[in-house]
Amino acid sequence: MLPTIEDKSTIIIEKLLNYKLNTIKKGHVVIAKSPVKPDVEICKRVKHLEGEEVYGIVIPKNHVWLEGDNACNLIFF
Repeated sequence: MLPTIEDKSTIIIEKLLNYKLNTIKKGHVVIAKSPVKPDVEICKRVKHLEGEEVYGIVIPKNHVWLEGDNACNLIFF
């Protein structure tokens, strides 16, 4: 499967300084800090919103669940 954003693509990023979580919706592609390497930014898709259950875990308030589009390419830290 090809990536959603291919190498050498140009993208425009909107930085939300004062956003409300309800403006983020399932399917949005976001840039976030890596949970394991905070100095690294990651590009992922919003898969689940607060209150939803994933693998027996309920997503806490003001949080979202992010996943990459290539679920087959798992990287463990």
